[in-house]
Amino acid sequence: MEEGDLAVETRLLVGSSLEQSIEKVTQASTLLKKNYPEVEEVVGKIGASEIPTDPMPIEATDLTIILKPKKNGQVPSQERN
Repeated sequence: MEEGDLAVETRLLVGSSLEQSIEKVTQASTLLKKNYPEVEEVVGKIGASEIPTDPMPIEATDLTIILKPKKNGQVPSQERN
């Protein structure tokens, strides 16, 4: 089933700093783009108080993995192996 882009929630250990969160999000983004050619961009939102009933701590990050438009006949990376 094709559902488009992906959303992933990540967590670091409680007490991790903002710098550590940024470092790990950058590392994940680099690895995803390097190993999966269908990944166009990775965007991370670290911590959020936008929703008062569900605040996210600095240790929590929402990653949005934006995929390139699919070409006819393109096989996803995990099916190639």
